[in-house]
Amino acid sequence: GCTCDCNLETMLKHDPPLIFNIDDDKSESTPLTPDSFPDFDQLVALARQELAAHYATLDPNVTDEMTTLPDPLLQPCCNGRWPDNCECDNYEPHEVYP
Repeated sequence: GCTCDCNLETMLKHDPPLIFNIDDDKSESTPLTPDSFPDFDQLVALARQELAAHYATLDPNVTDEMTTLPDPLLQPCCNGRWPDNCECDNYEPHEVYP
């Protein structure tokens, strides 16, 4: 399988974006909100600014790389370290792999 069908009509967009405190919420089950995180709006503004700066460094994508999915670089590496011994015949969701 692939990570998503990358169809813009079915893809979910979160505005504001989902932000998690992975120190306290490793499963990313509880997004931060303006009520739960006092600097939420400042954090979102800074993230958007940094994302815009990053996008400004990218060249336009001439080919649609998403048509090559499934891509081994986007798949979990269960039995070793990429690129060596990276088969995932025993992949289990939510399991921590090396």
